[in-house]
Amino acid sequence: MIIWHIENGDFEWEIEVGKVTVLKGDNELWYQIIRLVDDYFFNKSTTVKIFEDTQLLHKNDWECLFIPYDAHLQFEKLNSKSPLRSILDDICDELVLSPAYQELLNIWEELKDELEIVNQKVIKYDLSLQLETFEIDNLKPLLTFSTIKEIMTPIEYKILLMKLFADKSLDKKKLIIIELPELFANPIKISEFTEMVNEFVKKGIRFIIITQENISKNENFVINQQIINRAKMEHLKFKVVNELPFVCEDRVYDEAIQELIKAVDNFNKNFQKPTLTQTNNEAIQIIQFVILKHLNIKVDLEFTRISPNLAEYIKSYS
Repeated sequence: MIIWHIENGDFEWEIEVGKVTVLKGDNELWYQIIRLVDDYFFNKSTTVKIFEDTQLLHKNDWECLFIPYDAHLQFEKLNSKSPLRSILDDICDELVLSPAYQELLNIWEELKDELEIVNQKVIKYDLSLQLETFEIDNLKPLLTFSTIKEIMTPIEYKILLMKLFADKSLDKKKLIIIELPELFANPIKISEFTEMVNEFVKKGIRFIIITQENISKNENFVINQQIINRAKMEHLKFKVVNELPFVCEDRVYDEAIQELIKAVDNFNKNFQKPTLTQTNNEAIQIIQFVILKHLNIKVDLEFTRISPNLAEYIKSYS
């Protein structure tokens, strides 16, 4: 498991990352964190630091694309940062080699000859007219992009930006950060988006996605302003197991983590107070309770199905 340790001044966060990293729960906190990640990769004077495990990430090894929840794309008057600029440059390079372009240059030269005749009309004013040489940069402003669809939805803009970034030829690691792809998206579009993410992952592109959809195993959740993930719970294993009043097998601990992740995910979707009632196995409940205690997350634990001796343990532990 890989951990990114994100620092900015007095604030620190840890998230579990993988090929596809999912951030669930408190969108306000994730809103801030992903913009810090974006700032780290793009701002040369950034105060943000990101460590992978204990090593500072070398930002020059990465190419990062941030697609916010309200992403759109300007199709006219492309600036130097537009993802369409490189496509336009490639198209122009092809047009330069075409016979039609060469014919255009010849006609332009003929216009220059015609201008010498027209100049007779202004020479009496001690003026002259010149026709500048036609170059490829004169052609670029005349080429404009447009969408086939009259209206594009937010998810369609996001998919388009992903495609454009994925097609860029780079020797660097590629990272795409996407915010809330499910906004104004139907299940068909979400499925298309997920399939595309999986295809780009095969090409080596990594993703960080804020979403409530089930997309990846590398999930991070927020409860009470605390970030929790499988890696954190695995890291706590030695402490938790040594504090339990019973012998805990690896299999049982793994099951407790899995059930806890499901409970947390359900809590985030329904915005209810988290409770540990998802299993009849009292050992699982006790393990989950101790894990959450170490994570400083308050949780309700129902004692109705817990034996008296374990109930006494929990009361004394609290």
